Amino acid sequence: MKKYLKIFILLLFNNLIFAQAAIKIAFGESINLGNIPQNISFGINSKSDKFLVVGNNINEFIFKKPGLYQTKVLETSLTIDVDEHGKIPENFVVNVDDSKIIFNQKSIKFSKPIRKNQETSGIILSIDVEIINFENKMVKMSTEIVKVSGIGSEIICSLNKKHQKLSSGVHTIQYYLSGKVSENAYLMFDFVNPNGTIQSISLLESIKD
Repeated sequence: MKKYLKIFILLLFNNLIFAQAAIKIAFGESINLGNIPQNISFGINSKSDKFLVVGNNINEFIFKKPGLYQTKVLETSLTIDVDEHGKIPENFVVNVDDSKIIFNQKSIKFSKPIRKNQETSGIILSIDVEIINFENKMVKMSTEIVKVSGIGSEIICSLNKKHQKLSSGVHTIQYYLSGKVSENAYLMFDFVNPNGTIQSISLLESIKD
């Protein structure tokens, strides 16, 4: 392993996870490794395809098909230091999921308002979600608890069981709330995708008394 290319990196982005030399995204998406020198290139190999990508072009490369992509840094200079963004591992995997799930922030609504210091049990969150599956199959939604961040927030959300499996298309799904918020905070809901990535949706107005 070369001096400047050690496997030690933890970069977090809105639409990917990069930890322990692995990235998770959906098909049709790209990754973001920050500013990459042009004298570093990447070999990307899947079961059926091979690609060579140079420098910052790695951030624009679209992974069109689901699957595992073995990615190797091909060093062209022994004096490259990429400390600005951490250490790039010599080898990492891009795990491309076969389903893309898009939560529509503008569609989020509640059966009644969330109020400061009032229990939210009984409140239902509704949001439109677009499901796109590479082979047009049913998609199993994540049943992980949706955490709600914000000053004084102890609110969590659980998915309505009837929305655990969805076909491709646009659906309105529901989550049941519980817990309280003790401050007039702006809340952010962290929806979990089946591949473990998170889509965060923020409310545009703060919680009222």
